[in-house]
Amino acid sequence: MTQHPNPADYLRAEREAFYAGVRTERLPLAVNDSVCVKEGGKKGQFAAVISLECIDPEPFYLVELCPNGDDIVLPLSHLERVDR
Repeated sequence: MTQHPNPADYLRAEREAFYAGVRTERLPLAVNDSVCVKEGGKKGQFAAVISLECIDPEPFYLVELCPNGDDIVLPLSHLERVDR
């Protein structure tokens, strides 16, 4: 893997891509994606991705649960993108 000359610029570029709706291998979810929670106490609930909370060591996303609108932060490993 090629090192980016400035890690801060690289992270900023990844965040900008997320908010522009661009999915990457490292960040396979983008803002407003529909997801299903596949692990934990909210398993089986649908949600919408609201924001990217952190990238390392694993991406964590703030999602808004349907239909009640509660927000929860979950790791990528607990989410699966769905077409709705």
